[in-house]
Amino acid sequence: MTQTTRVLSTPMTFPMHVSLGKAHVVLSSAYLGNVQVLDKKASGEVLRTIPNTQGVQGALELPDGTLLLAEASTGRLVRVDTSEPEGITVLTEGLEGPVGLVAETETEEPGVYVTEVRSGRGTRVRLRDGARSTVAEGLQAPEGIARHPDGGLIVAEVGRQQLVRIEPATGRQTVLASGLRIGLPESEGLPPGYMPTGVAGGRSGTIYMSSDIESALYRFVPEP
Repeated sequence: MTQTTRVLSTPMTFPMHVSLGKAHVVLSSAYLGNVQVLDKKASGEVLRTIPNTQGVQGALELPDGTLLLAEASTGRLVRVDTSEPEGITVLTEGLEGPVGLVAETETEEPGVYVTEVRSGRGTRVRLRDGARSTVAEGLQAPEGIARHPDGGLIVAEVGRQQLVRIEPATGRQTVLASGLRIGLPESEGLPPGYMPTGVAGGRSGTIYMSSDIESALYRFVPEP
């Protein structure tokens, strides 16, 4: 493990969500109400800080360089053009506590998958026009989401303290691990999924998940 930057001694604030783009690291903080874009190189230099006080959760950089943000308090996905001056457009709204985001941009109709912590749904949003389709429902407080190399979705189901796999085409759900130490109770007045449980996937199929309860990082390795 190598430290690239840290709070207090650098311009980086207190991140609660992280995603990796081609050239940048994107951090978001519902606590301080901002999104930060960092250089992906070893320096970890903070290149830009964008205010957002709408309970911003998931944040990712799209191939065209724009940012997509999940606003848990407003139920919107907003697209941010990071050029000067910054332009913000609403991609879709009416989501119930959007938290986790993961992109699917290599298909004919690029889109993003988003978890809705309040409704218990996994939803695909088309980037072209914001059209939505439900890929999973009946989840309890889904938060972090990642894509497996084979196209499956990996979701932290915080309400049941488990890690599940979802087949986007059918909605079929498979429990990968249960009894996990995830899911601090929500506090009144804070945005949905305020302390998100993050999920990330490696090229080999290894899955990583953060534990807010234990302040730990879990690793799940595929069986040979």
